[in-house]
Amino acid sequence: MVNGVGRLVAYSSRQLRLVQSGQVASYLLIMIMAIVVFFLIWFNDLTIIRFFNKIF
Repeated sequence: MVNGVGRLVAYSSRQLRLVQSGQVASYLLIMIMAIVVFFLIWFNDLTIIRFFNKIF
């Protein structure tokens, strides 16, 4: 169990290192895209809930 957690942390850090570029503009773009995706999912979820509330 302990070794598995250590391996998971090591693997995660290797993968995260590939994503890090040091360019703030790319980080900002990713954050904005994530916020847009979050709001789209949230809006669609509310639309689906309203649709089912009208039916039932």
